Amino acid sequence: FAGSGENTRTSELFIAFEKQKHKFGKTKPWETPIGVVTDGMDVIKNLYSDYGDVKPSGNGPDQFKIENVGRSYIEENFPLLDHFKKCAVE
Repeated sequence: FAGSGENTRTSELFIAFEKQKHKFGKTKPWETPIGVVTDGMDVIKNLYSDYGDVKPSGNGPDQFKIENVGRSYIEENFPLLDHFKKCAVE
């Protein structure tokens, strides 16, 4: 197993609000496009976004605190943040 054992891997999914261009027009190696939102982007654009990106670019949640502290970290520090109750990939 990669990581420290069985069931220790994590992943994150990002939805870009617009086409992402980086230096020389390439994506960063850790940003691998896996799909396109074909329906419902209006819903995505209505998710709460005032916290912005993670530091230093914004005031969003710390991913390590999310992983280590859990849901209580989000509820206490980012009470307006939307969350998914269910998600399906077809």
